[in-house]
Amino acid sequence: ERRAARRSRHEGVARATATAPEQAAAAAAPWTAAGDAEADDGRAAVRDDGTAVRERGEDGASGTARTTPARQARRSGWAPRVVASAALLLLAASWLPPYLALRAENAALAASSDGDVATALDHARRAAAWDPLAVGPLITEATLLQQLGRNREALERLQAATKLQPQNFVVWYELGVLQHGTLGRDKAARAAFTRALALNPDDAASRYELELLAQ
Repeated sequence: ERRAARRSRHEGVARATATAPEQAAAAAAPWTAAGDAEADDGRAAVRDDGTAVRERGEDGASGTARTTPARQARRSGWAPRVVASAALLLLAASWLPPYLALRAENAALAASSDGDVATALDHARRAAAWDPLAVGPLITEATLLQQLGRNREALERLQAATKLQPQNFVVWYELGVLQHGTLGRDKAARAAFTRALALNPDDAASRYELELLAQ
């Protein structure tokens, strides 16, 4: 009887030991399910809240992070600032060269009035380099070259000015003065003064030079 009771007690302990993991799993199942539900609710709440989370695609794979509205607003505000900065840079780039050219041309005139023609010529050439579309530096350079007796170079500068701005009567007048007063080319001078007067009928200086050539 003792042996039967001991065997029965051992079999009961063995059955209890065998069923303990299943009982523990069964007992934990409601808590695990509840935890999973809470986690799903938490993720849904995070999504509804608009914070950056990982979105899942149709196949369950994680996607890219969602951007918050505040971050989207900051990003959308960058574009106008970039455009405004680029516009300011373009404005400065278009305004700076003519300003520097004018300063160099004024420096050339000042040096010429002081008798330093070589320095004045350097300033005039610098002005022409700063603003290659302006004829003022070319006219100044031609005048300085005449003072140095370099009349051929002066003629080249004035001819370049007439090609650069053919509708500018001033460059034609200056070309006529060089042709008539320095080079003695009356026919070429008459053509230059006539062109200047056609562009500006009120140009008294060109009319006067034509009257002198007609005598």
